[in-house]
Amino acid sequence: MQAWADVALLTKTKTQIGGFVVRCTTGLSFFLEEGMELRFVPPRIDCPRSARIISIEGVHDMSASVTFDSFTTMQQMIDMVGSHCLIDTDALSSEALESAGFLLLGFTIIDDGFGELGSVTDVVSNPAQDLLVIDCPAMGKSDVLIPYVDEFVTGIDEDARIVYTAIPKGLLEL
Repeated sequence: MQAWADVALLTKTKTQIGGFVVRCTTGLSFFLEEGMELRFVPPRIDCPRSARIISIEGVHDMSASVTFDSFTTMQQMIDMVGSHCLIDTDALSSEALESAGFLLLGFTIIDDGFGELGSVTDVVSNPAQDLLVIDCPAMGKSDVLIPYVDEFVTGIDEDARIVYTAIPKGLLEL
């Protein structure tokens, strides 16, 4: 199974065909590289579904000017503004994966009080703390957010791909 990470957002077009201002969505430093292939979501009619990065310029902490290879018209580019860029996590360096928490994607969540809750579908970085996004069929919910802090995450078994938690009862009711 292929794991995809939401790493960037196309925020506005640039003057050249294929050029965008791209903002990092993980809350980390910009870690896209030339040659990486990205997928765009949601898909748009008559627009590329994927593209390879040709160049990256003007890198700031959270954004850069990025040129892609698959765009042929300015209208395609205008239609793509607001799209998210997904990358196969196999294409990211281990440092980027670890710092973004992507290594936990697909891990099962087992809680001290609730038992098996579901699996990690995303990691959202925020200024205060990272959040684990959980698909939680045991509770009949999807996109349950659990703060990725020592108080709630009590252990990680990388070999078994399990995250052990101690979640307060009211947190899952939010």
